[in-house]
Amino acid sequence: MVRLVGLSATLPNYEDVATFMRVDVSKGLFFFDNSFRPVPLDQAYVGITEKKALKRFQVGPVKVLNIFIMTVSFFCFVFFVVFLFLFCFVLL
Repeated sequence: MVRLVGLSATLPNYEDVATFMRVDVSKGLFFFDNSFRPVPLDQAYVGITEKKALKRFQVGPVKVLNIFIMTVSFFCFVFFVVFLFLFCFVLL
């Protein structure tokens, strides 16, 4: 016998999953609603209120500065690696 345990906090179609797993719903399916939860389950919906697509993706000046610093650092690293490769393998 193989025993499978499926757990989910938000599984609304548990009966469909049980049917897919070939579980006898009258004997082998156990469902616990919110009254059995030791910690209540909260639901939150986060939406975007900005209508203009370009404004949704605009970032502040601090983020732009961080992206610039990361880009410059990356290119400095690439330059260093290329220089090291040329020095070690080509010039020597």
